[in-house]
Amino acid sequence: MASLQKLFALLGVPGPVVNLITTGISAITNDPSTASIRFQTDGTVDQDRNGTVTQRGAATDWILPNGAASADYDVRVTNVFGTGYQSEAAAEDTWVDLGTERIWAIEQLVTGANSTTGTFEIRNPSGMTVASSQITMSCSFP
Repeated sequence: MASLQKLFALLGVPGPVVNLITTGISAITNDPSTASIRFQTDGTVDQDRNGTVTQRGAATDWILPNGAASADYDVRVTNVFGTGYQSEAAAEDTWVDLGTERIWAIEQLVTGANSTTGTFEIRNPSGMTVASSQITMSCSFP
């Protein structure tokens, strides 16, 4: 158990809130198109649309408060629909710790469209899944 979680337990304070918000990431461009989701070590979640990286917003951080983020938490994704990820932090259905930035990305390099929906899950240091959400990423190269 992370030291911050131990402190919360000793003080009788509810622990950090682990969170995954279901919102899509879409990228459209007249060049090859890319879209990705990035789980950061500081507890935030970023999106990348054609090389423009932005934080998705405090409401979409994977853990609140962000100071509770640690490598004791793990993330994984299971492809639900689509072609899958062209770049991934780990093989499908493989848990990886959040002590390193974790990125899953799709791309569309020729005229057409690409869309992938995955179930992203986060588990706590006890090994229990505490958040799960389906997130769709799509790219279009007209």
